[in-house]
Amino acid sequence: MYYHVHSASSKILYCLRAPGSFLNSHLSRKTVSFKFFFMPREFNRSQRMAEQIRRELAEIVRDELKDPRMGLCSFTAVKLTRDLSHAVVFCSVLDQAHREETIETLNHAAGFFRSQIASRIRARSVPVLKFVNDDSVERGAAMDELINKAIKSDKQHHNDSESSS
Repeated sequence: MYYHVHSASSKILYCLRAPGSFLNSHLSRKTVSFKFFFMPREFNRSQRMAEQIRRELAEIVRDELKDPRMGLCSFTAVKLTRDLSHAVVFCSVLDQAHREETIETLNHAAGFFRSQIASRIRARSVPVLKFVNDDSVERGAAMDELINKAIKSDKQHHNDSESSS
């Protein structure tokens, strides 16, 4: 048996109603909302593509980039434009002294990375890559240190007030 499902734009879709299905047991009328059937994807295309680029870049740097100026780095995030033509790659560099040199080396090798990514993934086009330093790891460590200091101070203040009572 077919039932009409009305979307927001009032186009009619047809849905097969099987006996014993969720739809059969929860449908009291013949029309339901369009959103009921088609849930949005958990990740959109740009997020999936960004994650794939991040993984591929990590493998390329680990296996194929042989530049002595490269420090130890990890790619923390990739932000893509809506049209997937440009990507900003956030890098966390372990060695503070070689941070600028590592980012400069990555930006210099962006064309190589782009060609390698193009050969590894199925995409119509590969975005132009720009590498920037990601200091969120350091800011997180500083925040963690401040939180630990506040907890230690609070415990010490609490112990001092108990001993004076």
